[in-house]
Amino acid sequence: MPQGCLGQFFCAWTGKNFTGEKMEISGAGHWHDLPAQAHSFYNHNGGDDAAVAPGTGGRGGKTCVDSQLSNSSTAIKSVYIAHTGGNC
Repeated sequence: MPQGCLGQFFCAWTGKNFTGEKMEISGAGHWHDLPAQAHSFYNHNGGDDAAVAPGTGGRGGKTCVDSQLSNSSTAIKSVYIAHTGGNC
């Protein structure tokens, strides 16, 4: 688990391998456009699945992210947090 990502948040970093500026995202049921392009992320959102996309508003193809899953090298610009787990 990447350090510094508190429970109940989807965390994204501007750098690969969980480096750079950290962004904490919460709030289920809608797309969150990130203030900066993220290149690594961790879904620490209390058991809820999420989706990520390379464009704003979920544009550019979506990827499902199980709870507790991380990725250290994929560029994303928007995040959708689901209300439940078991969506991926």
